[in-house]
Amino acid sequence: MTEVDPIKQASPQLLHGAYTALAYAGTLAGYSYVHQTAANPLFARYLHHLLHYELAASPLLPGTSAVLQQLTQPEAVQPLQPLTVNGSQQLLPDMLAIAELRLAAGQGIDALCFTVAAWLRFSMGFDAKGDTLQVVDPLAERLMQIRLQYWEHIDELVAQYLLVAPLFSATLRSSEVFCERLTYWLSYILANGVVTALQTLVLEVQDYSASPRLAGGQV
Repeated sequence: MTEVDPIKQASPQLLHGAYTALAYAGTLAGYSYVHQTAANPLFARYLHHLLHYELAASPLLPGTSAVLQQLTQPEAVQPLQPLTVNGSQQLLPDMLAIAELRLAAGQGIDALCFTVAAWLRFSMGFDAKGDTLQVVDPLAERLMQIRLQYWEHIDELVAQYLLVAPLFSATLRSSEVFCERLTYWLSYILANGVVTALQTLVLEVQDYSASPRLAGGQV
């Protein structure tokens, strides 16, 4: 019997989710390539939680280890910048759909909200050093207008982002948990930078395997 390469068996849905997570947070952290970002122990912990506990659980998908192994292969050099293109059309919809499913089931969505928050932070068009980021997305101009108008009030800023339909559904807009966690992580990233925010995320979700928290962080 021919042995199956586990990397080739990596779930496309999980790989898609991993690319979404790495594209925006990785770029904001100063990385340029997928394998470099995924090799960072902090990002590896982020990916493990996101893939194994929030993405793979709805619906249950095998292959978390295979995805992580594939991402860290240095011979398959893949730049992050192309992955950031058209995120509102190609990357974010699946993440948001899974967030809806988890909310309905009373499950945690912190890593999903962090990923969306990183995308929103990326859409602002500059990094922590003030250098310009190239934002290529059909919603780029609208998101920029929202940022410029509501920059000083984080709650109103997120409320306006959530009005961007059809990306954010009525279900997500009306969810207190989703709005609160998205606001929390976006404000944390803005105040402290994506790396510090990511350190806080992995600490907050590290007990999922033992006692998965309900949406909103309750045990």
